[in-house]
Amino acid sequence: MRAAVCRGGKSGMKKKILLIEDEETTARYLYSFFTNAGFTLVIAPSAADAIALVQTELPDIVLLDLQLPDVDGLTLLERMQKIQPELTVLILSGITDETIKKEALAAGAKEFVSKSATASHLLMLVDRAIKSKAV
Repeated sequence: MRAAVCRGGKSGMKKKILLIEDEETTARYLYSFFTNAGFTLVIAPSAADAIALVQTELPDIVLLDLQLPDVDGLTLLERMQKIQPELTVLILSGITDETIKKEALAAGAKEFVSKSATASHLLMLVDRAIKSKAV
C-alpha cells in the first residue's frame, strides 16, 4: 500500500484524520467508515509516509498503529510531535501490553485504543479529541 490522500465527499471544513496503518484491510475499512461519517482521511502505510503527510496535510487527528514496517509507533509519535507539537494522536493497536500503553500515553498519545474496539467507539474518541482540542 502506498501513501494516499483519500477524500470522502466534499472537502472544505471537514476534519482531517491521518491514519498511519500498514494493514490494507484495516485502512480500507477505516477509510470507508470515517469518510461516511464526514471526515477527510489521509492514509500513510509507513512512518516515512506519515512524516511527509504530517507536514503537508496538517491533520486534526492522527490514528497511529504501533507496529509499522519501518519504525515503531512510539518513535514515530516522538518524531511527529517535534514537527507539530500540538498534534493530537490516538494509538490504534493490536498490542495489549499495559506497559506499552502507559509508555504511549506518557509519550503524549491522547488515547490508546484496541484494534478490536468498535468503529463507533473509535468515532466517539475522535470526536471527543477534536472537541477538547477546540476548547
